[in-house]
Amino acid sequence: MDNQFIFKYSWETFPKKWVKKMERSEHGNRSDTNTDYLFQLLCFLKLHTYTRVQVSIDICGVDHPSRKRRFEVVYNLLSTRYNSRIRVQTSADEVTRISPVVSIFPSAGRWEREVWDMFGVSSINHPDLRRISQRRRGPIEETGGAGCSDSEVANRLLCSFSGEWLSSPKFLYSAIQIIFYIKFTSFFIQVR
Repeated sequence: MDNQFIFKYSWETFPKKWVKKMERSEHGNRSDTNTDYLFQLLCFLKLHTYTRVQVSIDICGVDHPSRKRRFEVVYNLLSTRYNSRIRVQTSADEVTRISPVVSIFPSAGRWEREVWDMFGVSSINHPDLRRISQRRRGPIEETGGAGCSDSEVANRLLCSFSGEWLSSPKFLYSAIQIIFYIKFTSFFIQVR
């Protein structure tokens, strides 16, 4: 069974309200769906006899600032039984929450956390929605997300940690190394 058969069968079988559009390519099939029907669509793809998607390869986010629903969440799936890839895409804005798919694909938990951490697209009742990124751990865990620049995060980090952390020998040693490295490299750039 090839990608073309799966594409044709899926298009004929899906309820029309689940899928906005479908495209077929040599690399796999692509489906655009509404956030309301994302969970149902992924359940169908996993459990149906002619799709049998067993693996969620990854979940990623794409930011399109010019669009009304600026964030696109992309689910890359693999059917090892039929050797086919399926990409499911959905759009969300800053306030839209998507259905978590951890109950269908256990490996999706970390990818959903990453999309939330990098873009601010959150999941409804996600079992473990916390920050992944090292630079935002600590007292500012609830803030940040999409639209938060690096300088804002750095300022919040420096202001939010207690004085004992800033005055620890390990931090001071690291800060001295960084300052030395910056001055050392800038000296050689000027010499050239």
